[in-house]
Amino acid sequence: MSSKDISKDPRDKVVERHRSGHGYKSICKALNIPWSPVKTIIKKWKTYCSTKTLPKSGRPSKLYDQARRSLITEATKRPMATLKELQAFMAKTGHCVHMTTISQALKNTVHTVKQGGGNIMLWGCFSSAGTLALLRIEGKMDGVKYREF
Repeated sequence: MSSKDISKDPRDKVVERHRSGHGYKSICKALNIPWSPVKTIIKKWKTYCSTKTLPKSGRPSKLYDQARRSLITEATKRPMATLKELQAFMAKTGHCVHMTTISQALKNTVHTVKQGGGNIMLWGCFSSAGTLALLRIEGKMDGVKYREF
């Protein structure tokens, strides 16, 4: 439970009890609120003289949840679409966003196709007399297979 989950009335009661001289433990027991939110509420009250939920600092997001979901859905449907095409799609839906914003929103959400992962073992020989053809070895090379070649 965080201090954001606690409504205004219990937050005011925490401050009221703190001002009357109660400690954190007694406030926690009396109001049945964990220690950490009580500490946060009192610290916030000492700093801002208020128990209201304050607005977030920083710039608001350009893409809210619904727009982000529609962008991810479109990128998943068309994995070969360029950022310009996705930007045009977002403009059609009424969201004017920069290509950098789109690429940051898609980071770690659209799966990429990776090649490789397989391997083969080859056996060959060369000497001053010449070379022999490469042979593919199935499975692991152990002593028995080594003696066969």
